[in-house]
Amino acid sequence: MKKNKKNRKFNFNVINAVILGILISLSLTLPFMKGKQDNLQSTEVVLTSEFSIESEGENHIINVVEKPATVENIGSVEPEAEVEEPVEAEPEQEPEVEQQVQEAQDYSETKEFQDRCRLTYAESGLEDEIGQVAVAATIIHRQYSPEFRADGDFYNVMNNGFSSVRNGEIYIMTSNPYVLYYEDVPERTIRATERALNGEDPTEQLLWEEAERLGLDPEVYAAGGAKYFYNPNACSEAALAERANIKCKVQIGNHVFYKVWDQ
Repeated sequence: MKKNKKNRKFNFNVINAVILGILISLSLTLPFMKGKQDNLQSTEVVLTSEFSIESEGENHIINVVEKPATVENIGSVEPEAEVEEPVEAEPEQEPEVEQQVQEAQDYSETKEFQDRCRLTYAESGLEDEIGQVAVAATIIHRQYSPEFRADGDFYNVMNNGFSSVRNGEIYIMTSNPYVLYYEDVPERTIRATERALNGEDPTEQLLWEEAERLGLDPEVYAAGGAKYFYNPNACSEAALAERANIKCKVQIGNHVFYKVWDQ
């Protein structure tokens, strides 16, 4: 019986030692945990341990009440980053484009243009506007064609090959010829001359189609447009006979146009 009492007392001492060890461990661990916690709501921790040990017929109740512990910031919570309000970007300004305003050339201020209009009207005054464009374009073709030796000079062309020009002056050819002045040139002729100077030429396309129809080389008989024209109603029989062998020709209004004069 005494031996059993001794064993119980030994066991009781062992248990007390274990409990003290637990308490010491908790007292060391909780402050450490408390130092590591940030930014969380406070949490009250109550540790209550209850042990019931039977010894010598008595119940020994050991209540271990740890002071409520405040635990802050469980886990590492980074502070919220400040959100910068978006800044509206200013719309990019488009680079200013310099508008190149080209002033329309006033051809009427030049003597050459006025004489060109006079020659066009003297040669084709009875034609409609497109017919006069064709005549004005043919005059330009002659001006830059090597075979006429004009060297790009309008007056070299004007003074060679036109029946309306005499001694450097332009006439309206009637039974009683008279000098044609620019003030007498109608607006239609002025427009036709401007159109030709701007590159319009109805003769080239028509001659090209005619050359293809006849089985002729369009590069030879059409490319670059007409270089000659005549009015069959105003030609003598001899003049018409000289032109009888022309292979590729087209008629616009009262005038016949061609590039190659086949003899």
